[in-house]
Amino acid sequence: MADPASNDNHVLESLGLYLLGTLTTGERQAVEWHLAACPTCLIQADDLANPIEALILLPTADRREFTADGPQTPADHTDR
Repeated sequence: MADPASNDNHVLESLGLYLLGTLTTGERQAVEWHLAACPTCLIQADDLANPIEALILLPTADRREFTADGPQTPADHTDR
């Protein structure tokens, strides 16, 4: 991850993991430090927070529909 303390190095790629709580303590602190100084990333974090919170609240079986483990499109399916 780029130095998140710098406003030139936004933390957009880390926001999902941050919101899910899967970053290490050091990574989390670095993202929080960046968010405190970067309105662009803070807005993105706010925009991502509600959908992620909603997915976390879903039962595991229902959550699979929105993840890589979810239903797959049949190989022979074509859009018309």
